[in-house]
Amino acid sequence: MSAPLVDQLAYALSGVGTRRRLVGVLAAVPLASALGSRFGNGAMAKGRRPRHAQPEIVGGHPVPQGELPFMVYYETGPQDTGVACGGSLVTPRHVLTAAHCTGPDGGHNPPFLTADYFVAIGEVNLDRLGQENIFGVVEVSRHPSWDPDVSQAFDVAVLELDRDVPAGIGTPVAFVGSGDDRFNGAGQPVVVSGWGRTSDGGNSSSVLLEADIAVVSDADCAAAYNRPGEFDPNSMICAGAPGRDSCQGDSGGPLFAQVKVGERIEKIKGKKKKGKKRKVKKVVVPIFENTQIGIVSFGQGCADPDFPGVYAEVSDPAINNFITGAIG
Repeated sequence: MSAPLVDQLAYALSGVGTRRRLVGVLAAVPLASALGSRFGNGAMAKGRRPRHAQPEIVGGHPVPQGELPFMVYYETGPQDTGVACGGSLVTPRHVLTAAHCTGPDGGHNPPFLTADYFVAIGEVNLDRLGQENIFGVVEVSRHPSWDPDVSQAFDVAVLELDRDVPAGIGTPVAFVGSGDDRFNGAGQPVVVSGWGRTSDGGNSSSVLLEADIAVVSDADCAAAYNRPGEFDPNSMICAGAPGRDSCQGDSGGPLFAQVKVGERIEKIKGKKKKGKKRKVKKVVVPIFENTQIGIVSFGQGCADPDFPGVYAEVSDPAINNFITGAIG
């Protein structure tokens, strides 16, 4: 399969500290970031094969502050070839992301220098970042089988941060174990989140968005991505929903399922009536834990009904063993 093409698209930023990203085919151009980022224009998102497309959050809704404390935004690379991507905090010092985000031309070339990384954690609004939200990177590990000249299989990388993320800033997300296919069935409800484009070719969001989607069967995904070597059912999982998808700028971000881990009782006060005590109603509220099952990798367009988003499958033993080894 031919190597992904690089779409050198960019657009000007407006406003101090705003970020706007634009995705090309597995590549991106510079973006601006708060607190003195090195970049000035453009950006990156979910990587795509030569069909010329990629994903970010389309059809999503804003995430309240603190609801997804594992979400990561980062920019990296020199000004002329820099990218912006998403990721997930999987230990207090490690970020899980896509391999194609870690080097020029969709990861074809050696990784960007660790000194070029600008990592933001703990704030849903990128225009409100403080110094406590900013981290550096000391090591980049790509999956040893990642070879974008052959396919998008094993599109996985781990970033080691320059220090632990305090619990008050961010907390790691759990991820499935090797061979754990509990969430792989077609129709399984899942969630994808990121700061990418809100429509194919549209504007990016400075506020973290999430979209409820569902797992698509391997058979249906293979039928959509039917060129030789394009879809690998062992190392990839697909998901989508009408009008909802990841999009440019969401590459490297998490696809996760929600697991019920308990319940809590909440008291809800009713309306107060004259001369009577306000009634209090007790309601059982489920408690969910997020479990990551995929990493935003590539796709055709954004929210195209014929092409679901494709994600690196975290439960694949070859991927899972790499992740656990990289985080020690």
